[in-house]
This record gives sequence, C-alpha cells and structure tokens, in this order.
Amino acid sequence: MGDESLRVSRRALVAWGAASAALATACARAPRGKIAPYVTQPTAVHPGKATFYATSNEVDGYGLGLLAECHEGRPTKIEGNPLSSASGGASGARDQALVASLYDPHRARGGRDGGGALSFAAFAAALTRPTERLGILLEPTSSRTVSALVSRIRRELPNASVWFDAPFARRNAWRATVAACGAAAEPIIDAPSTKMVLAIDADMLAQGPSALRDARGLVARPERALLVAIEGYPTATGAFADRRRAAGTRGRALLLRAIAGHVLGSSSAVPTNLRALAARYRAESVSDPFAERIARDLVALRGVVVAGDGEVAAVHALAAVLNAALGAPVKLVASSVVDAGRASFDTNTLAARVRERSIDTLVVIGGNPVYDARIFDAAALAEIKHTAYVGLYENETAAVAKTFYPLAHPLESWGEAASDDGEICIRQPMIEPLFGGRTVAEVLAAIAGDATSDARALTRRTFETMPTGTWDDALARGVVRANATALAVDLECAALHELLDAWSVPAEHAIEVALHASPSLHDGRFANVPVLQELPDPVTKLTWGNHALVAQALATELSASSGDEVVVRGKRGAVALPLVIDALAARGVVAIAHGGGRNGGERNAHGVGQNAFVLDDGEPVTIEKTGRARLLARTQLDFSLADRAASIARLRLADEAPLPPAPARLSLYDDAPRLVGLHQWGMTIDLDACTGCNACVAACQVENNVPTVGAAGVIAGRVMHWIRIDRYATRDQTVMQPMLCQHCEEAPCEYVCPVNATVHSADGLNEMVYNRCVGTRFCSNNCPYKVRRFNWFEYHEDETPLEILAHNPEVTVRERGVMEKCTFCVQRIRNAEQAASIEGRSLERDAVVTACAQACATRAIVFGDLADEGSALAARRRHAELYAALDELGTRPRVRYTPKVVRDDGAAQ
Repeated sequence: MGDESLRVSRRALVAWGAASAALATACARAPRGKIAPYVTQPTAVHPGKATFYATSNEVDGYGLGLLAECHEGRPTKIEGNPLSSASGGASGARDQALVASLYDPHRARGGRDGGGALSFAAFAAALTRPTERLGILLEPTSSRTVSALVSRIRRELPNASVWFDAPFARRNAWRATVAACGAAAEPIIDAPSTKMVLAIDADMLAQGPSALRDARGLVARPERALLVAIEGYPTATGAFADRRRAAGTRGRALLLRAIAGHVLGSSSAVPTNLRALAARYRAESVSDPFAERIARDLVALRGVVVAGDGEVAAVHALAAVLNAALGAPVKLVASSVVDAGRASFDTNTLAARVRERSIDTLVVIGGNPVYDARIFDAAALAEIKHTAYVGLYENETAAVAKTFYPLAHPLESWGEAASDDGEICIRQPMIEPLFGGRTVAEVLAAIAGDATSDARALTRRTFETMPTGTWDDALARGVVRANATALAVDLECAALHELLDAWSVPAEHAIEVALHASPSLHDGRFANVPVLQELPDPVTKLTWGNHALVAQALATELSASSGDEVVVRGKRGAVALPLVIDALAARGVVAIAHGGGRNGGERNAHGVGQNAFVLDDGEPVTIEKTGRARLLARTQLDFSLADRAASIARLRLADEAPLPPAPARLSLYDDAPRLVGLHQWGMTIDLDACTGCNACVAACQVENNVPTVGAAGVIAGRVMHWIRIDRYATRDQTVMQPMLCQHCEEAPCEYVCPVNATVHSADGLNEMVYNRCVGTRFCSNNCPYKVRRFNWFEYHEDETPLEILAHNPEVTVRERGVMEKCTFCVQRIRNAEQAASIEGRSLERDAVVTACAQACATRAIVFGDLADEGSALAARRRHAELYAALDELGTRPRVRYTPKVVRDDGAAQ
C-alpha cells in the first residue's frame, strides 16, 4: 500500500517512539546535583581518573590490607591489597560495603552532652576530670599506637582500668594457647603443604581474620586439600566441604574425642599422660566409622585441625595437641592483639564493678555493649555517675550514655593494625571526617591528658619505632612485614593437661540453640548498610533479618513449615522469628544468626530481625509456633537440580574419567564467528573453587551502582543483583554456581527486543542501551538464565546527597522502566583500552579484571581476552571439562564453567 519509500518496520517505529519518550523524560528531569569546577586543582587529582590509596580495616582486633579507589577526592570502591598476605588482593563482602557505610546518612552528626551540642575539646575535658575510679572499655585491637596509649594510661592513671570486649573476640582460643604455649597465639596454616583440613564448627573459608588467605591457599591450587567439616549450623565452609557431619555441641564433643582417641593413641610422639587421656576419650565416645575414617585420614595426610571461635577452650587446646602430634603444616604465632589472653578480656570483673557502682566514670569506645547485653544492661550503665560513648552511630549504648562523640570511620582515619600472621596494615584517610569524628587513638590520648594530638602524628610516632623502612614507602605499600614470634605446643605442660582433663562432654538437650555471627552483618555493627542486609545468606539465601533454622525432623515434630513464626525461649529471654527448614541443619539444633533487632540510630535496621543476644549459645531452649506466618525475603526458592545436573551445575567423581565435551548443537545462525573485534571478552567460573562467600555479589553491586529493593522487593522477586550465587544439592554434595549474564553469541534476548536496546558489541559483549529501552521485558522472558533485572521503581530517587557520593561516576545510574544486567564491567574494559591508546601501546595481557573476579579469594572467576592465546582465560578455556550452562539451547555463552569435583562419594552425612 502506498509509496514503498515511506514504509517502516515495526521495530523502527517502536524505536522512534521510545526515543521520543526518552528525550521528553530527559528534558523534563531535574538535575541530580550541582557541578562546581576546581578553582585550584589538587596536583594528585585528575578529573575522570581514579586514584588508588593503600589503607586497611580492622574487625575484632585484626587488620586487613585494602586499596581504596577515589574519584576527585571521594572514595567509591574498595579492593584487596595484592601486597597483603591476609587479603592477597581479594576482599570480603563487608569490605566492599565500607564505602556505603562511610556515606551513611544515619551516622552520628556531632557530640552531645545530654541534649546539648558538645565539642571535642569539651568532651576531652570531661574525660580528664580527676577521678580515682575510671573504666575504659575498648574493642579488641592490634594497633601498636593504641597499645602504647593504653600503657601510658595505666602508668599515669594507676587507678584506671582498661578492658577489651567484642562478641566474637577469640577468648577461648587464646586461653587454650596460653595453656599450651605459654602465650596467646594464632594458628597459621601453611596452605601449600596442607592435604587435609578438619574444621570443627569453624566457617574458616568465609569468616574470621584468615578467611581470605585460607580460601586462597587451600582452594585456589591444582590439588585442592580435602576438607572435612563437623558443624552445628550450616555454613559456607560446610557446604563446600568434601565430607560433612551436622552435630550439636554434645555430638561434636563426642566426635572430636573419638578422633583424638584414635590419633593420639597411634602417635609415638605423644606423652604417656596424653595417651592415657586419649584412651579415656575413646572409651567415653561411641564407636563411629565416620570418626575412625577421619582419624585415619588425618594421620595419613598429616591433616590440620581447626576449631571455631565459638568452641570451648578445651576444644581449641585439643586441636593444638592434635596438630602437634600429627606434625601438621600449621604454625602458632604470638597474637598481635593487645592483651590477648590476659585478664583485661575477662569482662566479668567489669560487670561486677558496674553492678557494685565502684566505677565513677566509664568510657566506652566502639562496640555496642548495651545491645549485646553480655556485660551489663542499659539500667546498670545508667546508674554510673559519668558515662561517655564514642561510636559511629547513636546506637543503643549511646542512648544510655550521658555524653557522646562520633567515632571516625575507617576511611576517615589514620592508624594501623596487624593481621593474624603479624603483618602490619597501615590505615590512612581517604577523606576528611564528614561529621568531625575522632579515632580511638585520639580519644585515648585525650584521656591521657593530650587532647591536641592528632591520629597521623600518633601513628607516625609508632611507625618510627619499627625498623621497617621509610614512612612514605609504608603508605605506598600499605603493609609492612613484621617478624611474628613462633610458639610451640608443650605436650607435657601441666596447664594443658589440666584444661583437657577438666573438659566434660555437655549434657544432651532435646533442643539447643546455636548462635553465630551473621555472614554479612557480623555482630550487628553493619546492620544499617542495605547492601549487606540484602546480601543473601550463602546457604539459606535469606535476606533482611535473621531466622530460626532447623532440620526437617524438628519441623515435623512442631508440625511447622518454612515461614511459620516460632518463639525460641531460653533462660534470659526469647525471640520470635520465622522458621526456615534446611537439609544441612543439625537435628535438635535451632541456629540463629546475630545482627537483628536493632533499635538505635541505625534507621535502616529498625524492625529487621530479632536480637539473639538475649539467648546463650549452646543452651537448651524451647521452641513453639505462634500461629502466625511470615513471608521470607529469599532470593532462591528451589535448591534442586531436578535431573538437570548435566546441563546446569555438573559434578563428577574424582576418580572418574573427564566428562566428554558437549555435542555440537543445531543453530539458525552461520557457523562462522560474527564478531571481528581486536579483543574478545569472556569468563570462566570454576565450580570446584567457588565457596559461595558472596564477595563477588557485593563487589558487583558497589562497582555498578546496583540498587537495593528492600525486603518487600525481594519477596516480590525484584532483587536487582547482577550476579547471584545459586545453591544446588545433588549427590549428597552442595554446588555453588555464580550466575550472571552469559553474554551469549546467539543471545535469545537480542532478537526479541523491539527497539534494539540489547545488542552485541564487536568485542563480544551483550550490551544494554538504556536510553532505548522501553521496558517491554521481552528480553527477560526470553532469557533462559534469568539474569536480567527490571527497574520497577526509581530505586535511587530517595537517596540523600550524601548517599549519592557513593556512586561510581563511571557507571550510569539507571532509572525506572529499563532492563539492566551484567556488562562484564565494560567501564573497566574501556578505561584500559583508552589508557593504552593514549599511551600508544597495545592493551596489556590480563590488564582488565572485573569487579567480581577481583574480589574472589579463590580465583574461581577468571575474566580475559579469548583472542589472546597466552591469557589466563585462554589457559582456563583449554580445560577438558569446560561446559556452558544450558548448552543444549544453542545460545553459545561467553561464560563457561568447570564442574564440581566430588572427592568423597556420599560425603555429607
């Protein structure tokens, strides 16, 4: 009909209409903020170019070397410091969230005395009032600067007392090593020499000061160590283990005693009295083929035994004895944590003094003792004459304290701390304190009578006492190696024998509670960071709040289903939580993570979860249904492969022949490659190395300005993560499979988009042109991997100007109504290409690393150029068993997987 020159295709017509609508929206939208040029540009700042600074963070007394990426003077991203032995260039999910917590609008905004404003000078003057009964409560630290100031306070104020406390301080481990070695020590595994690890209730690959180093050393190597886990609640380490047993406190004690009985009874290096103790342990334990097999393997492979921080001191002592008897490749180094293993960590004395009102002034710096209520409650603290709190937030403790002053954020602070192996990690600020916060060192200096000292001068003074090179070199590298003192276990030590002899097997309870640190929120200190609240639990895939995790047998006894609300009641209190049933849970154990139930100044955390600190770990509890049900904010609902293992998440037995390559698939496209760019980008993911730790998920979210959607959004299935980690259970094994846009050569999303919003680039990327997208969601419907996300709402609309500072300026902030998904961090690719072009050189091999690959401790994710035969990716692509997920569909993804290797058939029990 009509003139042929006037005819247009349906796709072109829709595209023109979409472009007009997008242009109208763009013209009508108000700008996000002001643009102000530099009057005098700082010499170290290059607009549009990121600058990296070495720094560190400290949690529970252990430092971790990091790098901070800054744009025009504001930090926007955290990476691991490749020079750090503790991080090796990797990072954890909580490290990735440091930037979000820096720009948290709910942080404390200034000092106060009662209801009035308070300057630091006035605050310091109040701290230095003459008193004979001063108490100072600090979080554990390995800072030599803080140690020197504590010593000064004890020397100059002899009636002052200093304590250290945190919910997950390693008191039991230190007590055991004091008995075994004469001093508090940290076990450091020699990963290259380790052939087997037995983890006793220890989430060693995902939590703790050595998690990144252990994950990298034990997993990311050609011959992975055999990992056996005996645990009271499901962890990422247990899910990754080759052999696993779920057991409560009594069950773990009996298993460990049986193992110790076999190992120590067969070792000629064990003293006579320990051999007698081993015989008693074995006699008291029930014969168990599982324990006997572990003992044989430990002896044959010179395995390492690792005890979790929540285990009693005797378990840690027995682990040290077993390692010494086995000649295991693990060394004990003197702990760098200030006062580790000493009386200042015994807060019972502090609690007694608070109850007796024998302290006139109590200064709490960091932590949140009123929330965790293990030392004193709010009423007891309120009875003290003068109370002062220094913290990032006006939290539960701040609400009771009479005076308050904000603590400086780690990215605003000067300082240093040591990793568990003794490496000193320098901390330098990326930005001036946004709200006038002061560091721990500055507050302690003020207590000592020197309110004018600044943290930089204090840190440099400490550094100058160490023969470690120049100050500038230390700042540039971020880490300084220190000679850690090696300690040895004295198998004939009387204190050690006394500790082991006094250890009794716990009584059997019908139901006991297993409390543990949240994988994302830890002890609740990160509860106000939405990125971490929405980060799925590695095992249950639950977000936004804690829950009561039980085995199916216990749920059947209760006639309950997942989502039913239950009350878990102990001696001191009770919590009402939704029930979650999981196959990895231990029978007779209800597991609850800490971090919920906050009611301080952290508004994002209000009403999220329950405070589990009202219960005691391992105590007998009762559990009953309330009759109510709750919707679970879960990112994965089904953990079964439903006979699709060969096509989605492959497994093979270690002694089986390599799996055959997939057969050729029929295709509607030409067989010849369509792409002719200089570089061809792709990725491989090793399922045998993925621990499911979620670091890649958090790194991708921060790097690419991916929004959070809240609990209601997660429940509605609208979570925006560009990469997810699917958990599957098959062959009595758990497989963690990172799933992201596969950047298919024959992408099903591309040929259904009516406006050409999703297209292929010359270098193999499946790109999204946001200003073309009209939100039909045809591409999402046609994607078999379900990795495309739709902006149902303007998720960034309510962000404050402070929160906007956390955005990566190199990535577009998407608006409502468009699809988004993984781009292989295209901004990093283009930056590297442009830098090479400006400098007149070719792109360096393996110069581009995506955010997910950079964060991964085990190097399960490898990104690179397929066109470069010498690249790390090309080497991984030559793996005989490489496969594509859902390869039978003929999509030809650029992402390839290697299967999970089952080293122990029927391992999980």
